[in-house]
Amino acid sequence: MWNHMVVRQNQVGFGLTAEEAEHDWYVNRCRESIGDDTKNIYTGRKRELEAWLPCMNTLHISGVGCMVYEGDMLKEERSGRSVRLTRKGYSIYSYMAELFGDGLSYEDIAVCIQDEVSTFFKSVSGEFYALKEYPVVKVAERNVQFNPDVVYTLCNGVLVGDGGDVVGMKIIGDEQYHLLEAASMGNKYDLLVYLCYRLGISFEEGGLGIGKGNKEL
Repeated sequence: MWNHMVVRQNQVGFGLTAEEAEHDWYVNRCRESIGDDTKNIYTGRKRELEAWLPCMNTLHISGVGCMVYEGDMLKEERSGRSVRLTRKGYSIYSYMAELFGDGLSYEDIAVCIQDEVSTFFKSVSGEFYALKEYPVVKVAERNVQFNPDVVYTLCNGVLVGDGGDVVGMKIIGDEQYHLLEAASMGNKYDLLVYLCYRLGISFEEGGLGIGKGNKEL
């Protein structure tokens, strides 16, 4: 049983407080449809990013960059970064991290430009899951609802708890873990990158970091 859980209008939200659970519910609701952004939190940001596909192998995001798929490579035109496309499934956040670093937040990708991002990757391969299909991240306190078998301390101040069927992540000092069922995403790296985005951990070139100037993973 989670600390707080909101279930309403076919969507759920989790948090250590009622306020956190309500915010998580709202984000998840807007993930389903940005048209439900009644508070106008994301609508303006969507207009600012103005993501569009000039052709099916190109995704342009205003002020951020332009991603192109050619052959078996993904390339970001502004920075010159490129990555070979070797995985599909739930790997979209991993490729976005490789190419755009911390230029886009979780809510940017999951809510504001999710339709365009999903369309781009699905045009590359039907084996990618659309962002709406990604599992919801849950929240729990250690030793109350989550008891990992092993806890790893990463050099950037992040703890990863491995409970076998469930993997959790938190920043040192936080009370709660953010959790995903390991089997729900298959590849552990893709799972960890997704959790990093959800926690607001930024991506530095060559690794993951909490804000600029911190050590990389």
